[in-house]
Amino acid sequence: MSRRADIRLTRGSTTGTASTVRGLLHGAEDKWFANEDLEPEYVLESTGPGKLEKVKLLNREGKRTSDLEYLEKASQWMENSVSKGEPFFVYFNHSLLHFPTEPREEYKGSSKGGEVGDCAQQIDGDFQTLLDKIDELGIKENTIVVFAGDNGRDTSFHAPTNQRAPGNWRGGYFSTYEGNNRTAGMIRWPGKIRAGKSDEIMHVIDWFPTLMNLIGHEEAVPTDRVLDGVDQSAFLTGEQTHSNRDHFHMFFDQLHVGMKYKNFKILTHKIEDGAAPIQKLATPHVYNLTVDPGETTPYNYSEVSSWLLFRIFPAKTMELRASLKKNSVPFMAPLDFNPYDTQGGS
Repeated sequence: MSRRADIRLTRGSTTGTASTVRGLLHGAEDKWFANEDLEPEYVLESTGPGKLEKVKLLNREGKRTSDLEYLEKASQWMENSVSKGEPFFVYFNHSLLHFPTEPREEYKGSSKGGEVGDCAQQIDGDFQTLLDKIDELGIKENTIVVFAGDNGRDTSFHAPTNQRAPGNWRGGYFSTYEGNNRTAGMIRWPGKIRAGKSDEIMHVIDWFPTLMNLIGHEEAVPTDRVLDGVDQSAFLTGEQTHSNRDHFHMFFDQLHVGMKYKNFKILTHKIEDGAAPIQKLATPHVYNLTVDPGETTPYNYSEVSSWLLFRIFPAKTMELRASLKKNSVPFMAPLDFNPYDTQGGS
């Protein structure tokens, strides 16, 4: 198909996983929950517009085996699409590595890293199952595969001895440090995507315009609104050396807490983990991640790099705030909110 291809498979953020964790937090097997007059959470399946059916009780066993059901449905969806000669999109949202990290029986003890290591093995195994299905269907050469995450290691809801290796980076899930910002990001399209690795910045919001351009549907990218994502197709295919993104802003809900700019981090607030307070800083911290990847010293005393605070950070922040005034969807807007309806309706 020359430059065009069908987007076949992605595995990414934690939308479904968050629902799973919420259900477990809400009860099901909590001994205190049994005394409350509350209905437990269920795994839900959509059978049509506005139609939801309860599939099973959302308890630990339900979470432990849910990925097998996701694999079955994803495989069936791919098979049906290929048999009809239709392109397809599969968003496979694995339940791991969110807590509770309880691997299926066949993966228990499969690593030297305890339950978290076993669960990482399970993710690898399940993803290999999907890759094998692509091979079986004979669509590998015309399939874009993305493996990506939306946050770093979990330092908030695991015991200190069960939080995965931090590598060079400080912090994790819910923190303002690189252990949260840096996540796995891999893409495969044989013969089209440049092989290799990079330390350039690519944000999760870049995937939409990037994939639309990769498959030859540039016209599907809206031009009548502010689009936060940028097209990275030329960077991924090797047509250009550098990413089209040199920064991204950091938020906690509506609170702007800082910005990553090239190899620098500017923080106006700091947060150690999900259970820690949000601390407003009297003077923003500036980290040069090249010389201080552990973010241990707020200022490089020999090279203060104060130009970031006066020339870069204010300009980028003002640009962001201006964009938010252009047809943005307000926080807590209803599902049918239409920012283009000047009468305020949907």
